[in-house]
Amino acid sequence: MIAFRAGTAELLFGPTDRVQRVQRELQAPPLGGTTPLGAGLSLAHQTLTQAARRDQAEAQTLVLISDGQANVSTRPGYPAVLAEVMAAAGGLARIEALRVVFLDTTERGKHDGPARALARQLRA
Repeated sequence: MIAFRAGTAELLFGPTDRVQRVQRELQAPPLGGTTPLGAGLSLAHQTLTQAARRDQAEAQTLVLISDGQANVSTRPGYPAVLAEVMAAAGGLARIEALRVVFLDTTERGKHDGPARALARQLRA
């Protein structure tokens, strides 16, 4: 579980099949602040790549809960934010045996273009 907020991405715990732990963490997810989505996706790529090296035969599933909106990058400007997110998503899409499930949190009635674009890039 990776939280990406307040300008950083933080690994709360790595890949797991412990459903109770995931449920417990989702009861009070760390939310708020800025959204460094690219950093979160990059950390997910790093974490999943390391896990794949350890457990070569294991298929992996990434569950991304987001509205696809990002507003923080390692470089200034919104085009840089979008480029970083799409590059990180493309890297995840190239991981063999990775299934991506995208839970779009865009409010009903709001423009969901960023979420749709991200889902396409992730092949989710």
